[in-house]
Amino acid sequence: DGFIGPRLASANGYFQIHIQIQYPQPGARIAPEEFKDSEEVTYSCGDDGNGFSKNYTTVTGYYPPDTAAFSFIATADVGTSQAAYYVRDAITSSPSFLASKFFLMPGDISYAGGNQSIWDDFASLWEPVSATIPTLLSPGNHDGEFLYGNNYHMPASSWVGGGESGTAYATRYPGPGFPIKYTSQDPDIPEMVSTAFWWSAQYGPVRVIALSGVHDLSPGSDQYNWFDKELAAAEEKWVIVTNHFPLYCTIDDCFCGNYTAASYQQRCEPGRNGSVIPGILEMNAVFMKTAIEPIMEKHNKVDVYLSGHEHAYERTLPVLKFVVPPSAQNKTGFPVTFTNPKAPVHLMAGTGGGGPDTKWRPTSSFSWASVRSDLPVDDEFPYGFVKFDVADKATKLTATYYNVDGKGGVVIRDQFTIAKP
Repeated sequence: DGFIGPRLASANGYFQIHIQIQYPQPGARIAPEEFKDSEEVTYSCGDDGNGFSKNYTTVTGYYPPDTAAFSFIATADVGTSQAAYYVRDAITSSPSFLASKFFLMPGDISYAGGNQSIWDDFASLWEPVSATIPTLLSPGNHDGEFLYGNNYHMPASSWVGGGESGTAYATRYPGPGFPIKYTSQDPDIPEMVSTAFWWSAQYGPVRVIALSGVHDLSPGSDQYNWFDKELAAAEEKWVIVTNHFPLYCTIDDCFCGNYTAASYQQRCEPGRNGSVIPGILEMNAVFMKTAIEPIMEKHNKVDVYLSGHEHAYERTLPVLKFVVPPSAQNKTGFPVTFTNPKAPVHLMAGTGGGGPDTKWRPTSSFSWASVRSDLPVDDEFPYGFVKFDVADKATKLTATYYNVDGKGGVVIRDQFTIAKP
């Protein structure tokens, strides 16, 4: 647990750091712990044998005041498609986007399928963003089979993550969490350790609690107990929970289901010979909702639940256990403000570049449904990102969904504000 800031560390080499004011001489190598808070740093990374990257500039992390005004951005289900380039270019084209204090990417990072060169391509694609904005990841079903598994050796499941043991995610992308050991279901992969499975971090008045939907979240599990304690201890004005898998969604497929009694028994693929622990394709929104929502209800502190998985954008009304608070009922569309809603807004932003999901169930079937990327133009190009703005002495949190148009521009497709005077 700690504050959010650039992680100037490398598993395979060291960083060559150039601090423009304190260390004007070229080639100065500074240990990360020597940096001061909120210090502008120009740096490159690499080693003497393989050379160094181009220079980038960032600002080291610090504890801002509880009334700080700032922004952060998010998207999920990214990969290396042309659409991912459009999303990246939209972010880098605007100084206001690049001024974001951190970047959340909740799962399905590269779609590499075990191909290390694709992980390299992904890193190169996003380098202009992540070299400047601290980027915080959590795993999805395409990032490794971990405990829940994606039926790693089953050919039928190769399209949903088969071929990715999780080694690349664990070693390439450290996070702010405590070290968690895991053993791959591939016997050829040794025991690994990751600090980017489930974690919690704070920036001023915002607490981000990241869950790992590809690890055990059943009552009594390590992650379940950790989430319960972490949410109980959260004292920040704003609490954002991230997880790759949505709890509320209306895509017409087996994951979102239709929230009927029958869908509680529905699974997207047959199980592992009756095993209690399912493969990734056996999960659905109801499975995740049953695991997570009781803790959210118990503490009633979560303002936004941020997810991906479905390759589309969807944003609900404030909702808890299917109940929309009276003050938020029928407030569909945008822009809209929810004042002290006492229930989280669920925001699904699987719009980073993965092939689109465009088949929807009618919103009239769900009292909590609101805005989604179901316009004809969105079906054609449903990619983009969300920018969160903390403002008015941290009494307001505004989220704006920017749809990229494939021509270098962005269009606002949704905007909501939560006000807590």
